[in-house]
Amino acid sequence: MLSIDKLRAKLSPFGYTNLIYKDSVNSTNTFAIENNFPEKTIVFAGRQTAGKGRSGRKWISESNKNIYLTIVLPKFEIKDLLPLNIIAGYAVCDAVRKFSYCNLKWPNDIVKNNKKAGGLLIETKFSGNEMVSSVLGIGLNIFEQNYPEEIKEIATSIVENENFDTNEFIVEMLVIFDKYVSKLKSDSIDIVAMWPKYSAYLNKTVSVHFNNEKKIFTERGINSNGGLIVEDISGKLSEIYTGDIGYDFCS
Repeated sequence: MLSIDKLRAKLSPFGYTNLIYKDSVNSTNTFAIENNFPEKTIVFAGRQTAGKGRSGRKWISESNKNIYLTIVLPKFEIKDLLPLNIIAGYAVCDAVRKFSYCNLKWPNDIVKNNKKAGGLLIETKFSGNEMVSSVLGIGLNIFEQNYPEEIKEIATSIVENENFDTNEFIVEMLVIFDKYVSKLKSDSIDIVAMWPKYSAYLNKTVSVHFNNEKKIFTERGINSNGGLIVEDISGKLSEIYTGDIGYDFCS
């Protein structure tokens, strides 16, 4: 069971002192942005009534058995947001792999056995042309076993029993994330070299969906900006920054 007191005791040495828990909230990201919380604030929720995924998709988050949280990020330049999303995925995978094997599906899904077990979403707030705040939302299916009909074939959970310490897991994940953020700020992390350790589909054929169109490529890695490198059937390489690898996998 989630304990804010336990989490605060373990996370305060890393600067995470403002921890907020809501039984129910529309979206932890929206709540964090609208309230202008200081950086390293973490908003937790038992459930979200309007959870969000990439490209405006709904994130199903009706159960108290899972993890829904948002971190208010330190200041970054816009160009760093996609690399930040990538390293956040690395941190989540590192923590999950202590309990269950998982991978990443570019750009922001946690994948177990070719099914989605979680996702990450960075959202920003602007004043004119200036980005004044950004937040990272993390949603993870932990104990969930009952999924709506429309997603039950592509959704799964991290663990399959409740002998799992949610608090220790969250601490582990955030401490790793904090370490990677520090490395990103000091330009001492090589996200490109790390990608093969995490990618679920490196050198595999995938379908990429963007602009209401599906195209078939082979994933060849990422670049230093976090963009996906793909190869088409003619052997031409290109870089993708918008769109998603679909769950209608090719191989």
